[in-house]
Amino acid sequence: MISGWHKFDLLICKACKDLPATDFSYMLDLCWESLSGNGLSSDDLTCLVHLSALLLHHAPQGRCIVKISLGCSPFPLGTLKVIQEFTTHSLNLFASYPMFYSGPLSLRLEVFDFIAHHCSDRVSSDHSTSLPFLTISSPRH
Repeated sequence: MISGWHKFDLLICKACKDLPATDFSYMLDLCWESLSGNGLSSDDLTCLVHLSALLLHHAPQGRCIVKISLGCSPFPLGTLKVIQEFTTHSLNLFASYPMFYSGPLSLRLEVFDFIAHHCSDRVSSDHSTSLPFLTISSPRH
């Protein structure tokens, strides 16, 4: 049996594919304003990070319009820039506020999922410029 949240995720994924770039951009703006605002609970932030990752991973697709390196982007004109800006701002936000990296486990897992999607998506051809804050460290024994 599919859970209610899984059904919701599937609906969002399906709806995103056909959104005009302006509507998609507006949805990301709403997510950004909510994530960067004050007063939200960790549960609310967890849901917003999850929604943001879904939106980015299932962004509207169109014909080959924007050239990237050797290939073409499947994203409509204007969507690629919106995705890159939102992702960069979100990663900076996650790195700047301890709630996102040392808060509740559910929130941290959603942030890690967001980063994993970012690193695996075809949009991100050069992660070194957008992930400078990530460092690998281990406690000294």
